[in-house]
Amino acid sequence: MSVMFWALSVGLGLCAVGVAEVISPVFMYPIAPADRPFSTPQGRAASQALIPLIHMFGSMIVLLPTGLVAMALAMAGVSDAGLPWCVALAALLNGVGVLALWTWLGGIVLDERQLTVLDHLRDFASLQ
Repeated sequence: MSVMFWALSVGLGLCAVGVAEVISPVFMYPIAPADRPFSTPQGRAASQALIPLIHMFGSMIVLLPTGLVAMALAMAGVSDAGLPWCVALAALLNGVGVLALWTWLGGIVLDERQLTVLDHLRDFASLQ
C-alpha cells in the first residue's frame, strides 16, 4: 500500500511540473524584488491567489486517468495484493506521460508567446 501512495505522490509531482510548463508562460504575475521582499506590486494579490489554484486543480485533473484505471481494476476484481502495484504503475506512467507531453506543449506555447513574455517581464521590472 505504501508503494501505491509513493507512486501516486511522484505521479502527482510529475504532473504538476508538466502543467507548470504550460501555465508559466501563459499566466504571469509580478513578484516582489529580492531587495524589498515585503513590497507588493500592483495587481499582484489577485494573481497570486488565482494562478496557483489553476495550477493545483490542473495537476489533479491530468492525474484523473490514474483514478479511472484504479476504479476499472477494482471493478474487474483484481486481487487486493495486485491492485496497489497496478495503480502504482499507472500513476508513474501517467506522471511521466503528462510530463513529456506538457513539456512539449509548454515549449510550443513559449515559442508562440515569447515576445509577449518579454513584454510582461519588462513591465514587471518597471514596477520594481
